[in-house]
Amino acid sequence: MKGVEAAAVLGLTGGDPGQALEVLETVKEEDINRTKELINEGFCDCVLKEGTANLYIEARAVCKGEEALVVIEDEHTNITRIEKNGRVLYLKEKTKTETSEVPDKEAADKSQLNLEDIITFADEVRLEDVKNTLERQIKYNMKIAEEGLKNPWIAAAPTYIITPIFFPSRK
Repeated sequence: MKGVEAAAVLGLTGGDPGQALEVLETVKEEDINRTKELINEGFCDCVLKEGTANLYIEARAVCKGEEALVVIEDEHTNITRIEKNGRVLYLKEKTKTETSEVPDKEAADKSQLNLEDIITFADEVRLEDVKNTLERQIKYNMKIAEEGLKNPWIAAAPTYIITPIFFPSRK
């Protein structure tokens, strides 16, 4: 079990939406087993939607003749549209940055994302300023590594969980 489909179904079976980006923190073994069953039944289908923002999730659920749609854009907790049976229940107005023709290039300043500036940051940052973030990232990465050693399905997680980790200077 791996990939976007597995992550989406696992979020449904055992995720805690109150945890925001840590939605899978409370997943239990029975949630994983149910997810495997649903994946084998073809419960979920994920496809790449061309021409969208860097982060774009369109979830469509159909049950007993009714349909719901939720769209998330740009950030994992940014719901921009909710529909039920074709009727719009919620529509978030887009900001100027969100409506740019090339959102990936204009939405974030990536000029500092080069090796020289990353090394400078790592050498100069005060560890107490990033301690909580580093500890959380180490904890999560260790859990991913441990799970990967026990279960091959987790091997795809690093493809979808991309987080920056900064190392202190090695002086």
